[in-house]
Amino acid sequence: MSLRALTWAFDLDIEELTSTLTLVLITLANYANEEDETYPRQSTIAKKTKLSRQTVNTSLARLEELGLITCTPRTHSTGAFRSSIYKLLMPAADRVKSADMGDSETVSNKATRRVHQDDRPCQAERQGVSSRATEGVGDDDTFNRILEPSLEPKNKKRGPAAPFPEDAFDQFWKLYPNKEAKPVARKIFQKIADAGNVEFSAIMEGLRFYVNKDDFREWAMPTTWLNQDRWEARPKQKKAGIAKHNRHMAI
Repeated sequence: MSLRALTWAFDLDIEELTSTLTLVLITLANYANEEDETYPRQSTIAKKTKLSRQTVNTSLARLEELGLITCTPRTHSTGAFRSSIYKLLMPAADRVKSADMGDSETVSNKATRRVHQDDRPCQAERQGVSSRATEGVGDDDTFNRILEPSLEPKNKKRGPAAPFPEDAFDQFWKLYPNKEAKPVARKIFQKIADAGNVEFSAIMEGLRFYVNKDDFREWAMPTTWLNQDRWEARPKQKKAGIAKHNRHMAI
């Protein structure tokens, strides 16, 4: 649990931030580690907030649109999906070094508003985690309670990727099933190309897997698909010869 993250989530004053979005954001902050990362399952968030799974999913997407979080999907070695990693996008200006806590920890320099003295914690000096067991929490987010880092290795540094072809975005757009927000998608795509951290062939290979996925969920916005590096995911594929119901696809 990160007190700094909770303070930031409580103090946000954004007109578009509804009570439902705030509740989901506070729940994410409750699981955040010192790197402002958190990875509870959506089912866990739904149980803690008493919201439906669909409402949680929609709220997470909206928080990402508002620039408050980023979402990075994860998969097991088998290709099955794991809980996503959510990064809380707290402004650097809201962080200051704490002389009493050492160089490795930071706290918010933003005062907590509208908090009565009687509402403040009685044991402010106590840090760590609660000894009370958390019920209904999956393995992935149980360890996040005690700031356990992900067991997955950090991405190794690689050399710059080959330049994208001139018609790279046109190839991507022609294949992507949900053709919405094209100008924004083009900017994000160009940013990825300019960064030089991924091969164009890897994006297209991941897109082919996505187009052939074996479920009935709505197609993701192209901006979301690109922002979340979903070309790295490997969803379950359709079986040949089995007809599927038509899914919604914006043209």
